[in-house]
Amino acid sequence: MNRLRNYLPLPTVLLSGAVMMGAPAQARAAFQIRVTEVDSTNHVIGTSLTSGVQANGNGTLQIFNTATTDFSIVATSNIVTTGGFTTSHSETMNITYTGATVGATGPKLLIEFIGDAYGAPPTSTALIINNASPSTSGLVVNSVIQSSSVVNGNQVTLAGIAAGPATGTVYTSYFTSGLLGTSTSSGSVGSLTSGVLTPNPGVGPSFALSTPFTFYQEYTFSNFGSTGQAVSLSAGSSVTSVPAPAGLVLALAGAPFLGLGAWLRRRKAVLAV
Repeated sequence: MNRLRNYLPLPTVLLSGAVMMGAPAQARAAFQIRVTEVDSTNHVIGTSLTSGVQANGNGTLQIFNTATTDFSIVATSNIVTTGGFTTSHSETMNITYTGATVGATGPKLLIEFIGDAYGAPPTSTALIINNASPSTSGLVVNSVIQSSSVVNGNQVTLAGIAAGPATGTVYTSYFTSGLLGTSTSSGSVGSLTSGVLTPNPGVGPSFALSTPFTFYQEYTFSNFGSTGQAVSLSAGSSVTSVPAPAGLVLALAGAPFLGLGAWLRRRKAVLAV
């Protein structure tokens, strides 16, 4: 645990999403965050998750400290807020890779965010906007993929999803069908410079959205170029009605950078003392 705390001052992983909603939030919504490690052939090495129910459409999810065979993930905050026209997801994490194998034959890390009981935007036609700005302090990740989708209906069943994939079985993601409006960005992060996923922001195709719907975000880290170090990422995605106001698109595109900018300002202040 002390080793993991050493990484907390790093620019943390900020995985966030905002869902524009025209209908009031449902009274209760189920959520799950799943961390799964698979080998290069997508066979499960280990999995860990947190899940629960947010009351009255608003809730603060658990802060958690979890690990698989080759990864340690510390979530310093994990918050969901819904109401009015917005549902936002915000997580701050430190991810450390300690595996012995680097390169394409090494393990992969999948982080999935699933939440249901969301209302459709006013027009019931929507699109998904993705963007991210990864940065790192030592860990090289040659493949980072961010993907966001929705699935019509309430898809989170805590008793079913919480079971998780069995060790040794093939696993790539929880949803393999029914995904709508998928927006995907990909890229890499290096040890000396920040990387940017492309396209950034990425905009998915327009699609018909019903109420309620499930919001699904997935992040995949693979092909590690180093070990024993931490990775950081600032990212976000949103579901918004079509046509989306230009100002809204710009705001959503820039939102993920706010957490990183705040950290940099604090860091400069410390160095100046």
